Formats: sequence, structure tokens, C-alpha cells
Amino acid sequence: MNHLNQNTKIILVDWGTTNLRAYLFNIKKNKVTKFYHSKYGITKIIFKNDYLNILKKILKNFNVFIDTPIFLAGMVGSKNGLIEIPYTKTPASIKHISLNIIFKKMRNMKLFFIPGLSCQNRKLFDVIRGEETIAIGAINIIKDKNFFICCPGTHSKWINIKNNQIKLFETYLTGDLFSSISKSTILSKSLTKSEKFSKKFFLLGLEEIKKKSLSYMLFKVRTLNLFNQSNLTESKSFLSGLIIGEEIKNISKTIKRDKVYLISEEKLLKFYLIALKFYKIKYGVVDYKKAFILGAKKLYEQLWKIFK
Repeated sequence: MNHLNQNTKIILVDWGTTNLRAYLFNIKKNKVTKFYHSKYGITKIIFKNDYLNILKKILKNFNVFIDTPIFLAGMVGSKNGLIEIPYTKTPASIKHISLNIIFKKMRNMKLFFIPGLSCQNRKLFDVIRGEETIAIGAINIIKDKNFFICCPGTHSKWINIKNNQIKLFETYLTGDLFSSISKSTILSKSLTKSEKFSKKFFLLGLEEIKKKSLSYMLFKVRTLNLFNQSNLTESKSFLSGLIIGEEIKNISKTIKRDKVYLISEEKLLKFYLIALKFYKIKYGVVDYKKAFILGAKKLYEQLWKIFK
């Protein structure tokens, strides 16, 4: 694969459902020199050509040559993205993932698609796209050989690392569920649209979901408000506690005594820190951007090592 020869700069793209983040990485200086952010996640893109137009815009914004290698991770390589890249099976090491990177030349641009991963547990499949790159970065940051990574979001991912390999993972539709309930059910009338937060009612949600099922507890969001036991902010925090609590209640059976490393944007980080502390789960925090950049860089280096 001679497409990487004599390059001093590469572009690392984290293209998800709701956001796009691109980093210009200078190999000689060993650092990111430019950053590009867009709200054009794949759900906002209709035509395939729009992906290529956005990539052209990034190249122009970074003021680099059109043949600068672009490494793409995330939903851009899904069925609903630019092209569908097959999932790579677990267990997966950095070498395993790099060998399954797919190269495509489109409009004279050199595109390297990082594959997502699939795993099978009790005959049921699960998948990740983008988090495999974050996991590779985390493996190179964290000293432990065995741990869990939690990537909260629209679809929260819990990834099990064993001996520096990605073994298994579980997905929870936490963000999607919260959004749907908040916008499309009768509970929407009991919730504020602001970002205000009540720690007291978030903790109450965590406590109550330990005792009962989620479907039962959800209606309590309405009755708390109906009988003036909570205001709209408190009800929203209670709902967050229920949904995040349900996620961690279930995953806690799998993690047992392993340490969890949170890799998240600031907005969600505080909720998960409170919840993990509540469940007495050992945790650490890894910077999201640092993990992604390092993971993508390590995959580039591994690919270069194999094909140079």
C-alpha cells in the first residue's frame, strides 16, 4: 500500500451520527496543528456526493494537497454513510484492525476507512463504529491490561479490554431513549427544555431504578410533577437518573470488579461520574479527543509499518 509514502501530514476524521471532527496531524511535529468541527453528522447528509464535498472543504480549510491521506472512523463507513465497510470480528488488536482498513480513491482524494467491529455474545451480535479507534487510543494511554471503556452518547458503548485487545462490548440506546421519551411521549409535558440540573433528583432516579423496572418507573416522572413533588427541571433530572441508572445497573453485572474508564464529552461526563460513584464502581477519565487522535495515529503507524 504505497498511498502513504512521503507524507508529512495526515487528516484524522471522527464522523459520527450527529457530529464531524477533523484533525490535521503533522507527523514530523507529532501533534495536531488544525481542527475542524461541523454539525453535519451522517443523519444530516442526504446524498453521497455531499460527503465528498465536505471532505474537499476540510482539505481546503487545512490548506493541504488533495492527496493528503484522510483516515475516516465512525458512521461514515456504515450502511447509511459514504460507503459500507465490513465489520471486523473480535477479539481485535491494533494490527488486526489496521489490516482491515479499506483504501478508496475518490475525486483524487486518498481515503482510508477504519473498520467498525462486531462481537457475538450468547448468539446475539453487537457492533461499534468509531469507538474502536478510541479504544486503541485508550489502550496506549492506560497502564492496565484489563479494563472497561465507557463511551456515553446516543448509543452508549461499554468495551471490554483484555490483554490490550478489544474482546467484547455492549450497546445501550440511552441517549436515543432519553431523546424519544422527552420529545414523543406524554412525559414531555413534565420536562424542561433547559440544561438545568438537579443532582438530588438525578440521585433519586438512580436509587429508584435499582428497585423496579424502567417501564414501571417512567410513569413516575409524570406523577411526581402531577402532584407537585417535582418541578420541570427536577423531573428531567429524575428521568436522566432512571435511564442512566438502568444502563449501569445492567452493565455492573458484567464489569464486576474491573475499573471503568469514561471517555466522553463534558456534557455527559458529569452524569456518568455521579452514577458510577453511586454504584461504587472504580473509575477513571480519559480525554475523548486525546484518545481518538492517538488511536487513529497508532492505526496509521501500524499500517505504515506493515506496508512500507
